[in-house]
Amino acid sequence: RPPAVQVAQATTETLRLSVSAQGSVHPKTEVDIAAEGSGRLVWVSPALAAGGAFSAGQPLARIDARDAELAVVRARAQVAQARERIAREEAESQLAQQDWAELGAGKPASSLTLREPQLAEARAALAAAQAQVNQAEVDLARTVIRAPFSGRVREKRADVGQFVSPGAPVARAFATDVMEARIPLSDADLAALGLKPGFNGEGPQVTLAAVVAGAPRRWTGRLMRIEPVVDSQTRSVLGVVTV
Repeated sequence: RPPAVQVAQATTETLRLSVSAQGSVHPKTEVDIAAEGSGRLVWVSPALAAGGAFSAGQPLARIDARDAELAVVRARAQVAQARERIAREEAESQLAQQDWAELGAGKPASSLTLREPQLAEARAALAAAQAQVNQAEVDLARTVIRAPFSGRVREKRADVGQFVSPGAPVARAFATDVMEARIPLSDADLAALGLKPGFNGEGPQVTLAAVVAGAPRRWTGRLMRIEPVVDSQTRSVLGVVTV
C-alpha cells in the first residue's frame, strides 16, 4: 500500500537568527589617575573613595601649591621688569634717532647706533619671561588632580598628608559612559552572524540581560568587533559588545 504523506504549501518569510552566549562586562576606559606635580596632598575629595562617583574635570585632590604660587609671582615680576626694559630701550632708541638726525650729517645710522640690537634683546627677554609665567601657571594648575572623564573610583591609593611625585597614582578609576562585554563566539555563531574573526565595525544589535540586586535588567548594545585570536582550548573567539 502507498504510504500516507502530509503536504504543506511552501512560503517565504524573514527569519531572525539569534545567538546566545555568556560573558563578562568591563569598562572601556579604566586608568590610574596620577599626579602631574610633586608635593604633599593637602585635600582629598569625598568622591575619591572606592565606589565614589565624579564628573569630568572635578577636583579630586590638591597638592600643596605654595611653591607654585610663589613661582607665578616671581615669573610675573620678571615680565614687569622686561616690559620696563623695553620701554626704556624704546625711549633711548628714539633719542638716538634724534641725535643722529642732528649730528649724523645725512649719513645712514647703524643699527647699533639706533640701539636696535638692545631693543630686540629686551623684546626677547619679555617673550622668555612670559613663557616662564605660562609654565608657572601650568605647574600651579597641576597641583589640582582631576580626571578627564566622568566615572567611578575603583581603588583609592593616596590620602591627605602623603607625598606624591609626578606619575604617582592616587586612584584607580573607570569611565561610566561606555562599557564593553566580551562574549565568546563559536564557529557556528560566526556563521549565523555572517561575520569572521577580525571583524571591526558596526555589527548586529545585542541585548544583554542580567540579574542585578535581585531584579532582571536588560541593556541594548552593539557588536563592534571580533578579536582575531582563536582560543586554543575552547576554539572560540571573543566578540566585543559596547553598551
